[in-house]
Order: sequence, then structure tokens, then C-alpha cells
Amino acid sequence: MPTADLTISMDDGTTTVAPGAATSYTIVVSNNGPDAVTGATVFDSLPDGITGNSWLATGSTGGGSVTGPAIGSGPLATTVDLPVGGAVVFTFTVLVNPSLTTGSLINLAVVLAPAGTTDPNDPGNNHAIDTDTLTPQADLSVTMTDGKAIVVPGTSDTYTITVTNNGPSTVSSLTLSDTIPAALLNRNFAPSVGAYDAATGAWSGLSLASGQHVTLTLTGTIASNATGTITNTVTVAPPAGTTDTDPFNGTATDTDTLPPKLTTAASPDVTLSGSVVTLRDSATLSDGSNPTGTITFTLIAPGGLTVDTETVAVNGDGTYTTPTGFTLPTAGTVAGTYSWNATYSGDPNNNPANASPEPTVVSRASPGLSTTASPGGVAGTTLTDIAHLSGGYFPSGTITFMLTATSGLTVDTETVTANGNGTYATPTGFTLPTGTVPGTYVWHVLYNGDGNNNTVAANLENVTVGVNPFPPPGTTADMILRASNTSLIAGQYEIYDIGNNAILAASVLGQVGTDFQFAGLGSFFGSDTTDMLLRSATTGAFEVYDISNNNITNAAALGTVGLNFQVAGFGDFNRDGATDMVLRSSTTGPIRALQHSQQRHHVGVEPGHGRAEFSGRGLRQLQRRRLDRHDVAQCQHGPIRALRHRQQSDHVGLQHRHGRARFPGSRASPTSTATARPT
Repeated sequence: MPTADLTISMDDGTTTVAPGAATSYTIVVSNNGPDAVTGATVFDSLPDGITGNSWLATGSTGGGSVTGPAIGSGPLATTVDLPVGGAVVFTFTVLVNPSLTTGSLINLAVVLAPAGTTDPNDPGNNHAIDTDTLTPQADLSVTMTDGKAIVVPGTSDTYTITVTNNGPSTVSSLTLSDTIPAALLNRNFAPSVGAYDAATGAWSGLSLASGQHVTLTLTGTIASNATGTITNTVTVAPPAGTTDTDPFNGTATDTDTLPPKLTTAASPDVTLSGSVVTLRDSATLSDGSNPTGTITFTLIAPGGLTVDTETVAVNGDGTYTTPTGFTLPTAGTVAGTYSWNATYSGDPNNNPANASPEPTVVSRASPGLSTTASPGGVAGTTLTDIAHLSGGYFPSGTITFMLTATSGLTVDTETVTANGNGTYATPTGFTLPTGTVPGTYVWHVLYNGDGNNNTVAANLENVTVGVNPFPPPGTTADMILRASNTSLIAGQYEIYDIGNNAILAASVLGQVGTDFQFAGLGSFFGSDTTDMLLRSATTGAFEVYDISNNNITNAAALGTVGLNFQVAGFGDFNRDGATDMVLRSSTTGPIRALQHSQQRHHVGVEPGHGRAEFSGRGLRQLQRRRLDRHDVAQCQHGPIRALRHRQQSDHVGLQHRHGRARFPGSRASPTSTATARPT
């Protein structure tokens, strides 16, 4: 049987290998004899921890040859023919898994004699092993930029830090140290992946393979007092146990220059008044390097329009002021918030600088407004008012005069146009109508304001108006008329002064509810003037009104009598000098004479058996068999209910409540004009 001593050797020329790197083994198969070998098997089953490989028969000596595949990937499996002293050489290359961090790379190759041939040294020299220690290596490089060369104090800044793994090994963490400048405030780091601890610089949770990169964003605010330059430096290092093959690209620096510092002090806020206003600005330049150039001031009005631009030359650090300032116009709206902006142009040694906008608030003026009203008067008097406007900023707009009557209702409104501070009067005034009742009218004056002046109201000014005028000379008699219930002024009473067959004057006495009907006239109070007696058609209540000099001076409720009793007549039946009233029952026929008493309770008349019983207020029954007389002369007239002005239908209203007339207030105050009837 043939005998052949086959040998195999393998070596990659190193004892260490980096994960992610490739290593190549040289495998040599030879025959030491004594017999030649045909079809010997060469085999390498691939080491653990590789991600790829290739192999190739690269040469032979002594007549050795490859009879199987000469090239391939995956396990090396082929056959060779080896004469005595012949050899075949293979190159076997593998790529180590980059994620490996510890351990060894072990490769085993064997050669086997063909069947029928004996190898006396098998397995002694028929196996070859190569062992390499895994040593991770990663070339980490870093860059950093904030995308600018000049930063401005008080503004935000963002740095982008990029770490790239140039391989070969994958890293699962790294250390990034950042020497953050003190002038960067409110710092915040945001990694693109993983977790970053700014205190330690540890960046974990990575799987950074060769050729990949990760970013870390640093944001902050440049300190408002920062000057000179701001320098930020970062350094990157692989984790422990991993070697950085190029430490020189693991550091990056970004340097920014700060411009000179420019601050402004604008005009203080101002409230408009009666004089012109000029707005100014000043700028202080500091931390410059012998600065030159210019500072430009611009003023932005409330509407966003630039209304002023002024430029001054710079000669070193210092304070510079607008040469003229901006004087607010006297026409149009000038109130609002203005904004001064100052800009330093820079020069070859100094960067440009901008100051923060400086607002100046111009507030509306609050003018003074006072009034002088004309004296009050009686019917026919024209009431006027004068307004004095002062302290306004060239005011425009309008002044409104409003006059309210005693009732509070408006009787006159007049408006004038304002054109500066000054005195303004009602164009026409208000003429008191005939029948104006006593009371107080009030002038309300309002300046309505404009874009530069606030609305302002003057203090209220009271005007006292009189009563109806006394009857004119020549008056010999008076006539009283009542408006019908179908009239727009139903229930209104008017008095007419008559003399020499002519109506000399007319006045409105007042208005009562339409259920009160005229009952008669008489001297019920025992005075030298005539009184008027009214009776309710629904309740039978009697009211007496004292009339003097064309005015109702007193009013009283006399009492209530059953509606079946009708007024029969008037006369001085008890000879006391005052008028008495006689009533007759329309159902039974008895006649009752009524006189006024001091009692002040309700009167009730109940017919029955030919007589009436009276209880209560105002009227007193005098029993004279079938004649009942009631004396009105003793009435003290009870509570006085005077007329109050009402605007409806332009007449004085006597408000009726609970079936009787009522005159609220203390004096009569009609405001409607009564037109005298022709004779």
C-alpha cells in the first residue's frame, strides 16, 4: 500500500485581529513521500465569528497541482495531486464580525490522504490551527458647527456635533466631552439616537458601525453681557477596550466672534397734552476695538411705517444721540407705540451690531372740559350752555350738549365740531315751552374725543326753571278746558286767561286719568281763588285741585261716594264762606249735601232706606232729614301731590294710581306749550 507523509501549515501573520477587519491565511499543503499522492483532500470549515470569506489556490511547487476547485467562498474544500516534494499554496481570507468585542478568532485547516494511501504521521502534521485575539478598533472622528461666525448677545445659538465611525469595529457607546463656553446659557443636548449624559459625556444605546454617523444638537442662549469670542470644543473617544486608530480626528472646535455691544435708551413714555412732543433716542457702543463707522437710528410708527431715519458717525466707544429727533405732527392720529431701532455698521475691526428695539408709548391726552350755563327761567326763556375745552392735543372731533328735563328725559341735543382747545357754545339753545312746570333741568356736555384725545365729560350743570307765568295784565276771567278721551292728550287740562273778550294767555295745568271727569269749580278751600273738583267715573272718588296764578298749587283726595250719587249742584249752604256740594241718588232720589271735614279716611256711601251713611275721609254728612249736606270748606287738603313732567305726547301727566289722580313731586312742572284758543 502506498505511503505518503502529507503536511499542512496555516498562518495569517498576526496574533490579533480587529472585529470588522479582514485577515488572510496562507495555507500550504505538501508531500514528504515516500510515495506520490493523487486526490488528497484539503479542507477549511470556516472559523466562528466571521461574516464572509474567500479562498484561492495561489501557487504550487514540485509538480503539485489542484485537481478540484481552485477558487471559491465559504468552506475550503478541494483535492490536490502531490508528487514527493510537491506542494500547493492557498490564500484563505475572512472578514471578522465587527460587533465582536472580546474573545479569539480560531481557524482550523486539514489535509487527508486518499483512500488506499497510508499517512504515517496522521493526524500529527495533517492539521493546522491559527488563533488570533480579538481587539476592537474604531476610528471615531467628530465635527461641530453652529453655521455662523458671528453671534449676537441675547440670541439663541445651535451647535450640530457629528460623530463618524471610520471603522472597522462597531461601537455600542462612546464618550463625547464638550467644553461648553460659559457665555452659552440654558444649554440643552438632544442626541439623534441613544441617550447622552451631559455630566459624564457618556453616549450609550448606540450601534455605530463603520461608515455610519450620529449627531448631537446643543442649543443655548448667548449671554446678554457676552463679549469677545465664544469657543466651543468637543472630543470623542471609543468605549473602554476599543482602540481609536486615529486620535487626531477626535477633536473639533467652533469659534464665534461677538460684535460690539450696542444698547439704546429711547424717550420715556409720554402722555399728550396741549404742546408739541419730540421723540429722541440714544445708543451706547461698548466693547469695540476702536470702532469707527456709523450708527443709524430709525423710528417705526404704530402703523409700521418708518417715520424718521438719522445717522451719526462713530469715533470710538461711547454714547451717540439722534441729531434732531422726531416731532409728532399736530394733525392725524399720533397716539400709539413707537419703536426705535439702532444699528452699528461695523468696520474692518468690528462686526456690525444691532440694539434691541426700544418702545416709546405715546398715550392720548385727557383734556379738561368745563361748562357755563345760562340762567334758568320761565316759559319762553332760551337755555344755552358754553363748553371750555383745554389741555387737549390739537383736539378735533365733536362736543355734544344734551339737556334733560326734571323727569330725566332729553329735551335738547346739539353738537358742535371741535377745532383745537377753546370755547364752544350751543348753536341754538332750548326755549322753555308754555306750561313748563317748576323743576331742575340738567346740562350734560361730552367731548367725544379723537385719535389723540380721550373722551371726557364735563360736570353736570343744573338749571332751575320756573312755573307758568302769572296771568297777564287785563285778565278778568279764566277758562278751563279738558282734552277729550279720544285725543292724543286725553285728560289734559288747560287754563286760558281771558280779558276784554280775548284769550290773553294759555297754560297747561296737567293731565289726569281719563276716568276722572270734570265735576265743578268753587272756592272749596275758602281762599280768594277758584278750585277745581274732579270725580272718578269708575270709583266715585273726588279730587280737589287748588289753582293760583295759572298753577296747581295743592291737590287733595276728598273721598269716595257711590256712583249712584250724582253731583246736583254747589253752594254755600252753611254760610261759612266756602262752597258746598249737593249730590242726588239716581236710584232712590234722596239728596245729600256734602261738606269737607278734617277726617282723612275713605268715604263710602251706601244707599238704603232713603239715606246714605258716610265713613272716612274728606266729606262730612250733615243730616237734615232727607237732605244731606257735605261741607268742603274745612278740608285741609291732605297730602299735596304736585304735577311732574312727562314726555309722552308732549304734555304734563298727572299719573293716576288705584282709581284716583296722583301728582308726584313737590311742585307743578309742566313742559308742554298750551296754545290759546281763538275767541
